[in-house]
Amino acid sequence: MLKEIPVISEENEPVKRWFTDHNTDLFVWLAEDESILRFQLCYNKGQNEHALTWTRDQGLSHHAVDDGEEKVMKMKKSPILVQNGRVDYSGVQKIIRDTGQELPAFIYNFVLETLEHPGQETIR
Repeated sequence: MLKEIPVISEENEPVKRWFTDHNTDLFVWLAEDESILRFQLCYNKGQNEHALTWTRDQGLSHHAVDDGEEKVMKMKKSPILVQNGRVDYSGVQKIIRDTGQELPAFIYNFVLETLEHPGQETIR
Protein backbone atom coordinates (compact mmCIF):
# COMPACT_ATOMS: atom_id res chain seq x y z
CA MET A 1 0.00 0.00 0.00
CA LEU A 2 1.19 3.48 -0.83
CA LYS A 3 1.75 5.51 2.34
CA GLU A 4 2.25 9.26 2.48
CA ILE A 5 5.63 10.68 3.44
CA PRO A 6 5.50 14.29 4.69
CA VAL A 7 7.19 16.75 2.33
CA ILE A 8 8.01 20.38 3.08
CA SER A 9 6.99 22.45 0.06
CA GLU A 10 9.13 25.39 -0.97
CA GLU A 11 7.67 28.86 -0.61
CA ASN A 12 5.91 30.06 -3.79
CA GLU A 13 5.97 26.51 -5.19
CA PRO A 14 3.06 24.08 -5.65
CA VAL A 15 2.31 21.77 -2.75
CA LYS A 16 4.03 18.42 -3.29
CA ARG A 17 2.75 15.15 -1.86
CA TRP A 18 4.73 11.90 -1.88
CA PHE A 19 3.26 8.41 -1.54
CA THR A 20 5.55 5.37 -1.47
CA ASP A 21 5.93 1.64 -0.91
CA HIS A 22 8.69 -0.88 -1.62
CA ASN A 23 8.09 -0.83 -5.39
CA THR A 24 6.41 2.46 -6.23
CA ASP A 25 6.62 6.22 -5.66
CA LEU A 26 3.83 8.62 -6.57
CA PHE A 27 4.59 12.35 -6.46
CA VAL A 28 1.70 14.80 -6.89
CA TRP A 29 1.93 18.59 -7.24
CA LEU A 30 -1.18 20.57 -6.30
CA ALA A 31 -2.39 24.09 -7.08
CA GLU A 32 -3.75 26.30 -4.30
CA ASP A 33 -7.27 25.02 -5.05
CA GLU A 34 -5.92 21.42 -4.70
CA SER A 35 -6.34 20.68 -8.40
CA ILE A 36 -3.59 18.44 -9.73
CA LEU A 37 -0.94 20.25 -11.73
CA ARG A 38 1.36 17.29 -12.28
CA PHE A 39 2.04 13.76 -11.11
CA GLN A 40 4.91 11.32 -11.52
CA LEU A 41 4.52 7.59 -10.95
CA CYS A 42 7.83 5.75 -10.52
CA TYR A 43 7.45 1.98 -10.58
CA ASN A 44 9.59 -1.17 -10.50
CA LYS A 45 12.02 0.53 -8.13
CA GLY A 46 15.39 -1.17 -8.13
CA GLN A 47 14.54 -3.46 -11.06
CA ASN A 48 14.12 -1.80 -14.45
CA GLU A 49 12.57 1.34 -12.89
CA HIS A 50 10.39 3.61 -15.01
CA ALA A 51 8.72 6.98 -14.49
CA LEU A 52 5.38 7.96 -15.99
CA THR A 53 4.81 11.71 -15.78
CA TRP A 54 1.65 13.72 -16.46
CA THR A 55 1.53 17.52 -16.64
CA ARG A 56 -1.39 19.79 -17.46
CA ASP A 57 0.50 21.36 -20.34
CA GLN A 58 2.10 18.31 -21.93
CA GLY A 59 0.06 15.26 -20.96
CA LEU A 60 1.83 11.93 -20.41
CA SER A 61 5.47 11.03 -20.96
CA HIS A 62 7.33 7.84 -20.09
CA HIS A 63 10.98 7.34 -19.19
CA ALA A 64 13.29 4.61 -17.98
CA VAL A 65 15.36 5.47 -14.91
CA ASP A 66 19.10 5.12 -15.41
CA ASP A 67 20.14 4.45 -11.81
CA GLY A 68 23.75 5.55 -12.37
CA GLU A 69 25.16 2.10 -11.62
CA GLU A 70 27.46 1.35 -14.50
CA LYS A 71 30.84 -0.10 -13.66
CA VAL A 72 32.33 -1.93 -10.73
CA MET A 73 34.84 0.06 -8.65
CA LYS A 74 33.60 3.42 -9.91
CA MET A 75 31.54 6.03 -8.11
CA LYS A 76 27.80 5.78 -8.58
CA LYS A 77 26.34 8.52 -10.76
CA SER A 78 23.06 10.30 -10.05
CA PRO A 79 19.95 8.63 -11.43
CA ILE A 80 18.51 10.30 -14.54
CA LEU A 81 15.47 9.82 -16.77
CA VAL A 82 16.10 8.51 -20.28
CA GLN A 83 13.67 8.18 -23.19
CA ASN A 84 11.45 5.11 -23.11
CA GLY A 85 8.09 5.72 -24.75
CA ARG A 86 6.54 2.25 -24.45
CA VAL A 87 4.05 1.94 -21.60
CA ASP A 88 2.13 -1.09 -20.37
CA TYR A 89 -0.90 0.96 -19.33
CA SER A 90 -2.84 -2.04 -18.02
CA GLY A 91 0.15 -3.00 -15.84
CA VAL A 92 0.52 0.54 -14.50
CA GLN A 93 -3.23 0.76 -13.83
CA LYS A 94 -2.96 -2.51 -11.87
CA ILE A 95 -0.19 -1.00 -9.73
CA ILE A 96 -2.46 1.92 -8.78
CA ARG A 97 -5.48 -0.33 -8.17
CA ASP A 98 -3.42 -2.73 -6.02
CA THR A 99 -1.51 -0.13 -3.98
CA GLY A 100 -3.57 3.06 -4.10
CA GLN A 101 -6.61 2.28 -1.94
CA GLU A 102 -5.33 4.55 0.84
CA LEU A 103 -4.61 7.52 -1.43
CA PRO A 104 -6.93 10.51 -1.11
CA ALA A 105 -9.88 9.72 -3.39
CA PHE A 106 -9.38 12.74 -5.67
CA ILE A 107 -5.74 11.71 -6.33
CA TYR A 108 -6.54 8.01 -6.82
CA ASN A 109 -9.40 8.77 -9.23
CA PHE A 110 -7.43 11.37 -11.19
CA VAL A 111 -4.35 9.18 -11.68
CA LEU A 112 -6.38 6.10 -12.58
CA GLU A 113 -8.60 8.03 -15.01
CA THR A 114 -5.53 9.55 -16.67
CA LEU A 115 -3.95 6.11 -17.07
CA GLU A 116 -7.19 4.60 -18.39
CA HIS A 117 -7.48 7.28 -21.11
CA PRO A 118 -3.94 8.14 -22.19
CA GLY A 119 -3.79 10.74 -24.92
CA GLN A 120 -7.35 11.89 -24.30
CA GLU A 121 -8.11 15.19 -22.63
CA THR A 122 -10.49 14.69 -19.74
CA ILE A 123 -12.27 17.21 -17.60
CA ARG A 124 -9.89 18.02 -14.79
